Amino acid sequence: METPSPLLLNFAPVGNSENLVWITPHVRRIVANNPSPFTFTGTNTYIIGVGNCTIIDPGPNLDTHYEAILSAVFGETVKQILITHRHKDHCGLAQKLAAVLNCPIAAMPYVPHPIHENINLESSFDSELVPDILLHDGQILSSLMPLRVIHTPGHTPDHACFALESEGILFSGDHVMGWSTTVIAPPLGHMGNYFAALEKLLTRN
Repeated sequence: METPSPLLLNFAPVGNSENLVWITPHVRRIVANNPSPFTFTGTNTYIIGVGNCTIIDPGPNLDTHYEAILSAVFGETVKQILITHRHKDHCGLAQKLAAVLNCPIAAMPYVPHPIHENINLESSFDSELVPDILLHDGQILSSLMPLRVIHTPGHTPDHACFALESEGILFSGDHVMGWSTTVIAPPLGHMGNYFAALEKLLTRN
């Protein structure tokens, strides 16, 4: 069996907002209509699998994006919603979608560091999001399309990538982006952790 070429699914072509695009026969992408200097043409939401599927990064709390996701998965069973990290442009719709789709939210734990207690954290970070399932590094998420959890702190402490190893695909969130370097902003961002996490990915295909 031929080994699939590795892909980093993180780059959205211009003009693609809210349109569903099939990346592979098992992977769909919807780009939220939230373009900005930090999100480029918009945040990417991925749907993995057909019939029984997983949503990665449900995206910002926008009515148009909410409707686009529900339309994309109409008639299917969503098994879980995975969050790469708690920035609101990636997780803002998580609770709303989980309620209507009757599925759990899964993310890495976020444990506030003592240095954060008296600091107003960046407004884009949703520290109040409490997932139904806490993930851990190396975990295999069982489904028809198994995904491996890879903890990649640096952009945020809770950042994770998800590897669809059967197809050689890495869903890299904001850890690696196709159009820019990522933002490492204290107090949540940590450059040392970020470089260590990049080195972890270099060992993978």
